[in-house]
Amino acid sequence: MKPRTRTRKAAMPVAICIAAGLAFGNTAKAEHLTEQSLIALAIENAVRTLPPMPGQVIDEVKFTKHVEGLPAYYKMCAQPEDRFRCALDKQYQPQHRPRTLTLEDWANMHYALNDLHRNFVQTTDIKKHGISDKWTHGMEGDCEDFALEFKRIMTSQYNWKEYELLMGVVKDEKGGGHAVMVMRTDRGYLVADVLRNHFRRMEETNYTPQMIQIPWNRYKWASIEGRKVFAQMPAWETKGSTTAFRKKGKSNRVVAIRGTLP
Repeated sequence: MKPRTRTRKAAMPVAICIAAGLAFGNTAKAEHLTEQSLIALAIENAVRTLPPMPGQVIDEVKFTKHVEGLPAYYKMCAQPEDRFRCALDKQYQPQHRPRTLTLEDWANMHYALNDLHRNFVQTTDIKKHGISDKWTHGMEGDCEDFALEFKRIMTSQYNWKEYELLMGVVKDEKGGGHAVMVMRTDRGYLVADVLRNHFRRMEETNYTPQMIQIPWNRYKWASIEGRKVFAQMPAWETKGSTTAFRKKGKSNRVVAIRGTLP
């Protein structure tokens, strides 16, 4: 007779569990609630402590100007421990729309970024590997290692898709090369960065964009050099209790309409 095995119920995301503790102070008070209700209330409580979620925008990046990626990326792909990751990058994604960001996403993003900042050990490639540029995964390294680890966390723990997290290369304020993880969402291209523990749209950084992975095939890269705008605000804005937005009529002329959000 085969021994009976117990199946464990999947745990809630760590960020939600912590938020639940903040929401109720005492877990005993929440025992009568369903897990779904607990998660909803925990998210609501956690979001109160976070920066407001950016407004929705329209993606403007076409990824049409292809360029060669950094040599260090392709060298990483040649390593046995990273070949499967690059195999995922090469997989064509017919569906590659920006992620529709939810309040749960917003809470989880901040928890993951802040937790990684607390535990990641910054060092240089020279000190760690003896060479100037080497991309690796793990909890120790420099800017690209931090970005890769953040992507691993978001895909493995929070169900983000590969095409929603794109490695980007920029020039920092001093003109030096710098790598960031770019989260492609309906709220803009949000930057996860080893230098800061909060998210900013790419346009809000002081960086000069250089190149970015192509969403439908991350093994290929596109130039974003000189790009000033990554996403446009929709042609409407909230004013008081009503909303004014613009749309093009049959004559292609922009007209103003008052009402509710489209």
